[in-house]
Amino acid sequence: LVLTAGKDVPMVPGAETDAKTGVQTKSVEITDKTDGLKAVFGSIKYELTDVDATTGKASYNYTIHEVIPSNATNKDGIAYAARNDDPANIAEGPWKLDGITYDDTVYDVVVTVENKKNGELETKVEYGKNKEKSLTIENKYAAEGYAPIEATKKINDWGKDESFTFVLTAGQ
Repeated sequence: LVLTAGKDVPMVPGAETDAKTGVQTKSVEITDKTDGLKAVFGSIKYELTDVDATTGKASYNYTIHEVIPSNATNKDGIAYAARNDDPANIAEGPWKLDGITYDDTVYDVVVTVENKKNGELETKVEYGKNKEKSLTIENKYAAEGYAPIEATKKINDWGKDESFTFVLTAGQ
C-alpha cells in the first residue's frame, strides 16, 4: 500500500519526497497472505506550528492506494505495467493476477488537527468518501475450472454390417 501527501504536509517518518513536485510517499509491503493483516505506515507527528494560529485548527489531505503487481492484467488482457503508475490511471481495471482481483480505488484520508489549548493537539482521521473511522482494502480471490463431460454409446450386432456411435457432450 502507498500513502501519499502533498508538498509541505506533515508525513510519516521514512517517506520519500519527489525532488520536482515535493509529493511525499511511503510504501508498506505486506508479504504474508493471511486474513486480517494491517498495513502500518507509522504515526504522523503534528506540532503547534501545523495548526492555524487564529483558529487553532488545520486539515491535511492524504491518499492511500494499493500497489498493483506490474503483471496483473485487466479485462482486455493489458498488463498493469503498460500503464503509468499514477494513481489517477488505475481506474482502467479491475486488475487480476493468479485469481486475485486488486482493489484499484484511491482512498482519500483527511486528518483534522485541533489545538485543545491544554498542551495537546487532538487529531481525527477520516477515510474515503463516507468519512469512515477505519479503512479496509479488500482483494477478492476467485478460481474456476472446467471439466468436459462426455459419454459414448455404441450399438453393435444389429445384424447389419454397420454400427452406430453416439457422443454426448456438455452444452453451453
